[in-house]
Amino acid sequence: MKTFEKFGDEKSAIQKAMVKVHVNDGFGRVQDLAKQAFAAIAEGDILRTQLSALKKLTRFEPVNTVALRREIADSVIKIGRYPF
Repeated sequence: MKTFEKFGDEKSAIQKAMVKVHVNDGFGRVQDLAKQAFAAIAEGDILRTQLSALKKLTRFEPVNTVALRREIADSVIKIGRYPF
């Protein structure tokens, strides 16, 4: 960690980028698993109602993960190891 301490704010920026990528990637998986669960416990109109509610609850604006991953990779290359 001492190698990274000299970068200060850059460390928190990379951590934020990693969290954004992780949450963005995981959100779709959570949504898919919820759909599978609803399909296993309901059908017909009830299933459609639950899926409609799920769609409203899981609405989110995706982030540019390509740019964030490049930023993370540049940081890792800069310090020459995994930063955390």
